[in-house]
Amino acid sequence: MIKIGGLDLSEASSLCYCDRRTAADWIRRFDENGLAGLKDRPRSGWPPKVEPEKVENIIEDVGGITTPGNLQNDIRERFKVRYHITNVRKIMHRRDMSAKRSQRIHVSRADPDEIRRWQQDTKEQISRLEQAGFVTAVLDEAIFVHDTKNGAKYWSRRGVAPVVTAYKGGHGRIVAYGAITTDNRQFVRTYKKFDKEAFLKYPKALIRHFGRVTLILDNAPQHKARILLEYLEANRPNVKIIWLPTATPELSVVEEYWHQSKRNLLVGEYYSTIVQMRHTMSEYFRTARPKLDAMKFIARTSLPCKNF
Repeated sequence: MIKIGGLDLSEASSLCYCDRRTAADWIRRFDENGLAGLKDRPRSGWPPKVEPEKVENIIEDVGGITTPGNLQNDIRERFKVRYHITNVRKIMHRRDMSAKRSQRIHVSRADPDEIRRWQQDTKEQISRLEQAGFVTAVLDEAIFVHDTKNGAKYWSRRGVAPVVTAYKGGHGRIVAYGAITTDNRQFVRTYKKFDKEAFLKYPKALIRHFGRVTLILDNAPQHKARILLEYLEANRPNVKIIWLPTATPELSVVEEYWHQSKRNLLVGEYYSTIVQMRHTMSEYFRTARPKLDAMKFIARTSLPCKNF
């Protein structure tokens, strides 16, 4: 009779919640290889329907970017084999792939060579102008809508859903014009409208605040309005303009600033009136100090990619 620590095999197997045969197998494996022998041994399982190398070729053919549904369809069309979507996800995980939020780009975006030339020319131009006493500021605007946005910001006890009082449907909005300089200073003003007259007020205030400035702007129609260009032309000794390449918001540090601001000000927040929202925004923009490097955005070589 086999004894284990003073117990016979039946008693030991009952303590381990297994049968006598399993307990005996464990004893044999421990005697032969020690603790390493008790580890799970590899199982062959069912042979794969499609060789892993062939699936890898499909992933490489699409540049390493796809979705489980698309990969499932590609496998079915190419090899006439149907994988369950769960198995497709496991295959993608084993190949070091994970779900990510895609970065959308405009269909008219500038080509990579044009962007690289712009980056090199802009860095040299900024260096010369800053040596001449100019402050480099990246400008943009954003619209903050007076509405409740859902988000995982409210906390409550398990089983209790937080409820936010509904609005009457007015959906008022506040337009914020902002700039971040290459030395991480910010200058934000809020207005009621987003048009050429409203935007003209902002550069005037910016120039009064910083003096000699280099403005980096995108190609929005309001930025190229005649009254604005005439004003900037009249103040050319103190103002220089650098236009961003077509449809390249990822090169603007202010875009990330708006992303952070809307997340902090709007997601899961409730403002009973638009006046309360405007006061909160004014306090936020007056005290917030974003740690953003404008030059890193200008020199960015790839699009950002955020995980879920």
